[in-house]
Formats: sequence, C-alpha cells, structure tokens
Amino acid sequence: MRTIVTSLGDFSGRSEVLRDDTNLYKAGLTSFGAAELMVELEAAFGIEFPRRLLTRATFESITAITAAVAELQGGGGDQAVQPASGGTTLIAEAGR
Repeated sequence: MRTIVTSLGDFSGRSEVLRDDTNLYKAGLTSFGAAELMVELEAAFGIEFPRRLLTRATFESITAITAAVAELQGGGGDQAVQPASGGTTLIAEAGR
C-alpha cells in the first residue's frame, strides 16, 4: 500500500516520512492526488470504490486505505489484501 501511495506525485520519494496513521491530506495529498490514488488502487487490486467510500476519510491514511481495500475484497481490516495480478500480498493490519 505504501508503495502505491508514495509512487504518486504528491508523495514521490517520501515513504520514510509516511507512517500508517499519517494524515495524508495534512502531508500534502490533494483532491487530484486522491482521485489518482483511487484509480491506482482499483487497477492494482481489481476493485471498484463505491460511492459510499468516496470520502476524505477513506483516503486519509494508509491504515484507512488498507481497511477499505480489504473490505472491498470481501474481508475485514485485519487480513491480507491481495493484488489483482497475483503479485506480493500486502498485510492489511497496520504496523506489520
């Protein structure tokens, strides 16, 4: 998840300063960046964000994003999220 977030223009090369609970908007995420992030996540994980999750809170932190992706994959916030392409599994639980 961190790799996707930090690959965006808003955070390019800043992975070391972004903790799981860092408020991404306070760290510089723009509305355009949030939309770009959503598109990247949908492609990477084979999901589609429903209207109810298109909120500031959903993209506010890596923890919140991971929980949303896990939910959309049919799980809860405390399990692995699976990339659509069968690549590396990412752990959804913050701090792992």
